[in-house]
Amino acid sequence: CHFCLAGDALFYAGSPSDVQPRGVLYLEGARARDLGHGCFEVFVPLAYSRANVIKEKQVNRVFTLKADNAKAAAKWVAAVQGAQPLSDAAQLQERDGHAPGRGFDTGDIQ
Repeated sequence: CHFCLAGDALFYAGSPSDVQPRGVLYLEGARARDLGHGCFEVFVPLAYSRANVIKEKQVNRVFTLKADNAKAAAKWVAAVQGAQPLSDAAQLQERDGHAPGRGFDTGDIQ
């Protein structure tokens, strides 16, 4: 998977060439921790999953991810912990229109 963080929205896609994300996690209240060896964990309270959207339920979700190296994992942990909602209308428009035609880059941490 490939990820892009914009404000408090963590978009994910199958590859950097995908033109639309497969999904998005909103990180309000999320926590992240370094697991070592380039791995890190993101806890997202009350995240939607496809199965639960149909049932209109939210569940706590934990995602274990692996970065290219320990330094990149530390950067992701810091970015997730510091994620703040975008407040400017132009920033929100750019975030919500992020994927179409642009693709993803694993270095997309804003």
